[in-house]
Amino acid sequence: MTDLLTFLDRFPDQATCVAHLEAARWPTGPVCPKCGAVNKAIRLPSRKGYWECSACRHRFNVMHDTPMEGTHLPLRTWFGAIFLTATSSKGISAMVLSRQLGLGYKTAWFLAHRIRNLMPQDWEALKGLVEVDETYLGGKQGS
Repeated sequence: MTDLLTFLDRFPDQATCVAHLEAARWPTGPVCPKCGAVNKAIRLPSRKGYWECSACRHRFNVMHDTPMEGTHLPLRTWFGAIFLTATSSKGISAMVLSRQLGLGYKTAWFLAHRIRNLMPQDWEALKGLVEVDETYLGGKQGS
């Protein structure tokens, strides 16, 4: 685990964040969200971060069909918010996110809800033997 400053040093600007997302989302090259063509898109020099599929001429970017689509927030802010949410042991409020990231409360609230929707809702991992840190189970019988 790392701290927030070390994490943000790893993603110093928008271009680094986009490159990271592209490598994670498209390991074999860009995939057109409209026709599904793999590695048949070319980068558009006129629109930074956008691709055009040579098969169907659809224009898209790496944030297409993600909670980050259409946002005006820099990806570095998204990455920081995701990091803070994922590393807080008891959850994080929109108020704390707004203070930590220098955002307005409404923006932080919107961001927090989008990030929470990214988290899996199935609890299959919590069946059977589960190992938990910092938890006390038990007490007096019949209480």
